[in-house]
Amino acid sequence: MRVRKCRGPIVACGLALLIAAWAGADKALQKHLTGTLPSGKEIAGWTVMPGSLVYGEGKGLTEIYDGGYRQYLDNGVAAAARQVYQKSGMTADVVLHAMSSPAAGVKLAGIKRADFSRGTAQMLKTLPKGWGGFAVQDKGYAVSYVYSGKYLATVMVDGKQAKTATATEIAQKAVAKAMAADKGAGKAR
Repeated sequence: MRVRKCRGPIVACGLALLIAAWAGADKALQKHLTGTLPSGKEIAGWTVMPGSLVYGEGKGLTEIYDGGYRQYLDNGVAAAARQVYQKSGMTADVVLHAMSSPAAGVKLAGIKRADFSRGTAQMLKTLPKGWGGFAVQDKGYAVSYVYSGKYLATVMVDGKQAKTATATEIAQKAVAKAMAADKGAGKAR
């Protein structure tokens, strides 16, 4: 009696399992990022704009970035979640990025800092040890980039009362919440 080799179905099953595991990992990252954006209660006086939550990874980052998504992909952004908040004549656009590595967050923040006019981007010196970032204040807006571990948060606050301290506080809360969720789950993403 001769045993027939049945590699085809075994390979197909193995491939299907890999795809299912990969899809599950993507859904877990999506749930993690969207679930760790600050709630309106966590950033005093701000409310979440209904329908503003967006998630993207790979080419799906075009849902978050109106052009230029390749710069983010090429510099280590694995996925990102965006939400918009509002408070007395101001809006805050918050994007939490999951980076491929801690070094990728540092690199991307450096590239983005160079995009601003020389001297306008100020390094943040009040962040916890091991954290980094910068902030920019201009007429009618404030921007803050804060990174730690595998997370980078960018916050742009528009409005006459926009301050870098506000943008930085929101960005810091987004990164801290994502890192705390990792600790609570017993793993670093």
